[in-house]
Amino acid sequence: MALLTGSVITEIKGLLNDPTGSIYPDQALLPILNKAYRELQVKLGAIGVGTTREVISTLPIPAGLRSLDDGSGLPTDFLYPVELGERLAGSADRYAKMEEREWEPDERQMDSLRYWSWREESLKFVGAVTPRELMLRYIKTLIPLTDSGTPIQISESQTWLAQRTAALAALLLGGNPSRAEALTTDLYSANGPWEDLKATKIKRLQNIPVRRRRTRWRVS
Repeated sequence: MALLTGSVITEIKGLLNDPTGSIYPDQALLPILNKAYRELQVKLGAIGVGTTREVISTLPIPAGLRSLDDGSGLPTDFLYPVELGERLAGSADRYAKMEEREWEPDERQMDSLRYWSWREESLKFVGAVTPRELMLRYIKTLIPLTDSGTPIQISESQTWLAQRTAALAALLLGGNPSRAEALTTDLYSANGPWEDLKATKIKRLQNIPVRRRRTRWRVS
């Protein structure tokens, strides 16, 4: 049976000692729960546990363009990049694999992009003097949680999501830093929800043949 958002919200209210939601109503908790949901996806990706699939998109890159971010051309469901390729815009050439760098090199622009880096929430390039077509292989985000009936797509995540959201809500909505600190300390303790979830996910992963990749992730 699928875990629903409403079940997590009920547990959040219990942790906040507000079972009726008079202080922390659903509408106020949903954005914070979505933040925790995205955070968990990134955390699991960082230890090699995928929660969503890779997809491919092609993007036009005008001559001289040096970056792409959420507001300038990246797919709306983009989480973090895996691999990039390029070819001349409008051509039927095969895509040439681009080289990932920690920082884009200080080089003059040429006919092709050649390099890319992922930092400051943006894809960075040296740029090219010709228009290019980019083949972007990336990890997509999970479907946002919009109401109590939305399914949670990360299995065994109820306890972590509830406690992380409760900690954020106590701090951001309730102005209660001591409760937030107590919830967070327990969340990441040696026997806490994060260690339990991580151990469960890794154990399952070890029993399934997978293609491992080094991940690059976004900060929400």
